[in-house]
Amino acid sequence: MIRNNAIIEIKTEELVSDDLVVCSEGNLIPADGFILSQNDFSVNESLLTGESLPVYKNMSSPELTQIFQGSQ
Repeated sequence: MIRNNAIIEIKTEELVSDDLVVCSEGNLIPADGFILSQNDFSVNESLLTGESLPVYKNMSSPELTQIFQGSQ
């Protein structure tokens, strides 16, 4: 995650509003949020939606920038 302009690693329980999270392939999303920057980003939301395929996220619409805790 990025806090005070530095990349650090913290526990999910210590996340606060305005923290920026850096996600890589295979990471669990630690909190609900919005994508600010992405490159070929997809998320497995099957726990929330039941969809069997990953959902590709991009900046084209507000719905596609949302990510949810527990997705991967």
